[in-house]
Amino acid sequence: MKADMKVRRLLDSIIIRLLALSLAIMIIGVLSRYYTLGSFLRQDLGQVVSEQQLALAGYVAHDIDDKINQRKALLSRLATALPPELLDNPDALRAWLKERYQYQPLFTIGLFVVRPDGRAIADYPVVPHRMQVNYGDRDYIQQSLAGQFYIGKAVTGRSSGVPVLPMSAPIRIGGEVPAVLVGVTAISAPGFLDLLQQSRIGDHRDSFLLVSPRDRQIIATSQSELTLQSTPAPGQNPLYDQAMAGYRGAAVAATPQGEEEVRAVVQVPSTGWFLVARLPGSEAFATVARVQNFTLRQALIAFLVFSVLACGGMYIVLRPLFRAARHADRMTRGGVAAGAAANTPQGRSRPSDRRVQPPAAQAGGQADRAGADGPS
Repeated sequence: MKADMKVRRLLDSIIIRLLALSLAIMIIGVLSRYYTLGSFLRQDLGQVVSEQQLALAGYVAHDIDDKINQRKALLSRLATALPPELLDNPDALRAWLKERYQYQPLFTIGLFVVRPDGRAIADYPVVPHRMQVNYGDRDYIQQSLAGQFYIGKAVTGRSSGVPVLPMSAPIRIGGEVPAVLVGVTAISAPGFLDLLQQSRIGDHRDSFLLVSPRDRQIIATSQSELTLQSTPAPGQNPLYDQAMAGYRGAAVAATPQGEEEVRAVVQVPSTGWFLVARLPGSEAFATVARVQNFTLRQALIAFLVFSVLACGGMYIVLRPLFRAARHADRMTRGGVAAGAAANTPQGRSRPSDRRVQPPAAQAGGQADRAGADGPS
């Protein structure tokens, strides 16, 4: 019962109420600042990181485009310069290919010439079993036989056994295409897609994706396990759906797994491919989390300091009021005690008490009586 009374008195205290109100206002301010600052930083930092991702993806895409254009220009020049009579002389054709290859070895898997029936006439460097393989079903052979330069679908080479990117150019004699010149580059070849495959954005392994919308294929990534994999089916991944539909730009979006990430999608102009640069939101917005944690720590320290100073300050400022209240309480308690004592038998006056009254009191009494006995 006494404990309940103490708690009630404590809760009824104006000091406790003022202190609780001050702390509540402080806590509301801290929480408001925590969420408002976090939202502002995420929005501002998201825009900055998106622009950085877009610039980085553009740089990598430009590098890839340059590498493709170099190979396209070389293969087209070789197809134009190839003497038609060499098509009937495989040894001389191989020597001719060797001379050009050694001068500018951009096609790491080699160069070879294919007849309309899909059989290779000559190649360099010489790869075992290449001459026995029929390439007639390859898309790049079919397209170049139709008269156009073509970048084929990335495949695992039949003779090399590694992921490769083939390119082909028609060899023209008059208005006909009696053969096709093919150049093949290993996707992992040094100096080809190094900037894409070896670069990392933060600690993210799968930072870049090079995708062919035409073939719905991932050509190369920073994570080699995904090389030559098919893209997700429509509807499974909004990122690919938007990019396939032509979206190019940068934004903060969620993955199918519900994780936030910053994405940038840019075009590789000469190929029709697009490049995706990705950064997890946990890394992109790590600064926001650190600032919010710092804000909470500082708010906790300020909360404790304010509590101590507020309690001490209120006690010092209101100490005179406390003293007056205690004094009034003592006076009230003293008056009650005096009244109670007057109502007790021991508190009533006795004759002996009157006989021992002080002289001043006796004189006062005599004066009162004389006044009462005066003439009427």
